[in-house]
Amino acid sequence: MSRSSRGAAAGFSLIEMLVVVACLGMIFWISAQLLFPMRTASERQRLQVEARQTARAAADYMTYVLRGATDASPLITMNNGRNPLAVMTWVVTKVTGSGTIQPGCPGDNDCAQLSYNNVTAASNFGDPGTDVITVGQFEEPIVMLNSRWPGFTSGSPSAWFFEQGCSAYTPPGLPAGDDAENMRLFEEITGRGTDSAHADWSKVMMAYDAEGRWGFFQITSYQDSDNSDTCTSPDPNECLIAGEVRPCFRVIANPGNDAVNSPGGHRTLCGTCDKFLTSGVRFMSFRVCNGWLQQKNGLFNPDTDNNCQPGGNGQTANWTPLLPNVEDMQIAYIFRNGQVFNSAQQTLSGSDGSCDVNAGVPCQGWHILGNNTYDATNILGFRVTVVARSGDLLMGTPPIGLPLSAEDHIIPNTTTRDRIRRHLVSANALIRNRAPMT
Repeated sequence: MSRSSRGAAAGFSLIEMLVVVACLGMIFWISAQLLFPMRTASERQRLQVEARQTARAAADYMTYVLRGATDASPLITMNNGRNPLAVMTWVVTKVTGSGTIQPGCPGDNDCAQLSYNNVTAASNFGDPGTDVITVGQFEEPIVMLNSRWPGFTSGSPSAWFFEQGCSAYTPPGLPAGDDAENMRLFEEITGRGTDSAHADWSKVMMAYDAEGRWGFFQITSYQDSDNSDTCTSPDPNECLIAGEVRPCFRVIANPGNDAVNSPGGHRTLCGTCDKFLTSGVRFMSFRVCNGWLQQKNGLFNPDTDNNCQPGGNGQTANWTPLLPNVEDMQIAYIFRNGQVFNSAQQTLSGSDGSCDVNAGVPCQGWHILGNNTYDATNILGFRVTVVARSGDLLMGTPPIGLPLSAEDHIIPNTTTRDRIRRHLVSANALIRNRAPMT
């Protein structure tokens, strides 16, 4: 007689399973304690590097451009020894030749501001608290044109000798030059159509005479009907130089209330002496708008550049976006006497002889009062300070970030903390052709 038997079933008891789950949970918890802080630290480091790279790139570019700001003094023997085209803080507008012969800004006639310290939200010139700077450079090659035309008043016609497009220009009776090519080159060199506000105007140039007087010059009418045959049939009345009729262009500059005059320059050049026009001047403006560092090729215009609306994406008319995530850009002016304005320690307030109580930027045109210490002509260089921010937020971590104060743009201590990483960079840029006081 046989008897069957069944062996015990293999497996884990409930208690054993609970112990294993608890152990795995403990392992996961310990791993999380190690991995999550490492991930958070890595993310913080990435964002800090991102902010640092943006700040450094913006500061490097700004100092590169500002270091190239150039006076015209190497080209012109000035009676007064100075020419303030390297730094543009003001221009005189809406003046048709009357008023002070050597205008100074602020204070003379209609002075328009081109550079700003700590712009306000109401102005829409840039992000509140940031600065605006306008500088001038001389381009290569510098093209010089000469002329004999009467006066230098707004809206007066003038004739400029130009024959670079006239292939092998010869006197009447010999093979003619290329009229169309001469006009094309003249328009290209003078920058026809490059004015952001007027489709058919030239860029802003500089005219000066044999006596050392100078001023801005902008063609506002190219008089096309008079310039169709500059090579083949130059006007014998207007295109006469040294007894010879040479190719020339008839143009009109600065009519009526659209005149732009340079502070410290002359509204009237000599009557019959030689006058010259250089197309080598280039003006550039910089600002921060909606977190973007922007550049404009031309003079800042407070009437049309008040287009930095809150909540935008950095794309604004006449301005080129350069770098995103720029939170602040401050310009401090280094003067020949060693003083620096505007900084957290000292600002241009008017009481120090800086010409204006409220503007906070240097005066221009030596302000008719002689060699003012804080005139734009006495700026030796700049200190550029840029604050950049990270593009992403640090989620899941406590707020640790604060906006950074830069120069005289002071952030209150009561500012709420956020989860943004920031980095501040300062760099100096000295203007060429200028030297400290001796």
